[in-house]
Amino acid sequence: MGRDKHLLSAAFAAFVFTNPLAGQQRAVTTVTLADALRLSQRFAPSVVSATNGIRSAELNTRSALWSFIPALNLTPSMNVALSSGQSRLDPVTGEIISGNSHVPSYTVGLQASYTIFDGFARNYTLKQNRAQQAGADATLTTAKFASDFNTTTAFFLALAQNQLVAVAQSNLDAAESQLRLASAKLHAGSGQLSDSLTALGNYLQVRLNLLSAQNALVVNEANLGRLVGIAGRVAAIDDSAFYQVPPSLDTTAIRNEVLTSAPSIKSLEASLIASQDAYRASKAQYFPTLTAQAGQSWTGYWAGGTQPTTPTAVTVRRSLNLALSITPWTSFARERQIENASLAVDNIAAVLVDQRNALAAQINQAYASLATAQETITVSAAARNAGEENLRVVTERYRIGVATITEVLTAQTQAVSASAAQVSARYNYLLAKAQLEQILGRKL
Repeated sequence: MGRDKHLLSAAFAAFVFTNPLAGQQRAVTTVTLADALRLSQRFAPSVVSATNGIRSAELNTRSALWSFIPALNLTPSMNVALSSGQSRLDPVTGEIISGNSHVPSYTVGLQASYTIFDGFARNYTLKQNRAQQAGADATLTTAKFASDFNTTTAFFLALAQNQLVAVAQSNLDAAESQLRLASAKLHAGSGQLSDSLTALGNYLQVRLNLLSAQNALVVNEANLGRLVGIAGRVAAIDDSAFYQVPPSLDTTAIRNEVLTSAPSIKSLEASLIASQDAYRASKAQYFPTLTAQAGQSWTGYWAGGTQPTTPTAVTVRRSLNLALSITPWTSFARERQIENASLAVDNIAAVLVDQRNALAAQINQAYASLATAQETITVSAAARNAGEENLRVVTERYRIGVATITEVLTAQTQAVSASAAQVSARYNYLLAKAQLEQILGRKL
C-alpha cells in the first residue's frame, strides 16, 4: 500500500507540476468584429470581382450612350506627283532647265457617320446595360454580405472555441483539485486507492480534452486570419453587445422586405430586365437600317520645283450619303439568335421564382433557429448554474466522506457539459442572426 501511494504521488507530481499546456503560445493579433468585416471585404475575391463587375458595367453603359453620338474620322494624307522629261534651254538666261517635275499635295479629310434608324436596337442595348449595371450593384451587395457572413461565422467560431478552451481549462483545474483531494484522503487513510486512480485517469482525460480544444482554437484563429488578410492566428475580441437580445422582430415586414428587395432578388430582377431588352434588341434586326455619312476634304497643291509657304491651289470636296440597308435572309442565324434570347428570358424568370421560394424557406429556417437559440441561451444558463452548484455540493460531500468519487466525476461532467452548451447556444444565436442579416442584405 505504501508503495502504491509513492507511485501515485510521483505520477501526480509528473502530470500536475510539469504542465506543457502553459507553454503554448496564443495569437498576438486581435481584431474586433467590425475590423474583421472591414478587412475581409478588402481581400475577399468575390467582393473584388463584384467591384470590378460594376466598373465593367459602367463602361458598357457609357459605350452604349456614345453610340448615339456621330462617329468622326479624321484622315490626313500626303502625296507627291512625279514626272520625268527632257531638259531644255532657257532662251533668256541660257540655263538648262530640268525636264523632271514634282507636285506635292496635302489632304485633310473629315468624315462623320451616324445611324439615323436601327430598329431601336441602340435604345434597347442602353436599357440592357443600365439594367446590368443595377444588377452589378446588387451583386456587390450580395457579395459583401456573403463575405460578412463567412467572416462573422469564422469570428464567432474562434470566439466560441476560445470560450470552450476556458471551459476545458476550468474543467482541468477542477480535475486537479479532485486529484489533490483524493490523494490527500489516501495519504490520510480515509480514502481508497481506486478513488485516487479514478481521479488521476479523469485528470489525464481532461488534459487531452484541453489539448484538443486548444488545437481547434489554433485552426479557427488561423482561418479567421486568412479571411482578414493577416498571416498567422488572429484572436476574436469578445463584446457584451453580442449577447444582447434585440427587440422582437416584425417577421411579416422582414419577410416582405426580403421577397421584394433582397440583394439576390434585385440582382435577378435586373438580369431579367436586361435579358428582356436583349431579346427586343435582337428583334430589331428585322427593321431596315438608315445611315447618314457626311464628309469634307481639303487638298493643297504646290506646283513647280520649289514649295512656297502657301499652296498654289486648294481643292475642297464635300460629300453626303444616305444608305438604307435591310437583310431579308440570314440563313436562320437571326431567328436562332432571337429564339436563344427568348429562352434566356424564360430561364432567368424561372430562377427568379425559385430564388423567392428559396428565400422564403431560408427565412423560416432563420426564424426557427433564432427563436430556438434564444430559448436555449436561457435554459443553458440555468443549467450551468445548477451544474456548478451541484458540483460544489457533491465535492464537499466527498470531502467529508458521504459521496463517492464517481458521483463527483459525474457532477463534473454535467457541469462541463452545461458550460459548453451555453457557449454553443450563444454561438448558434449569433450565427442565426448573421444568417438573417445576410438574407436581408442589411444589419438588424
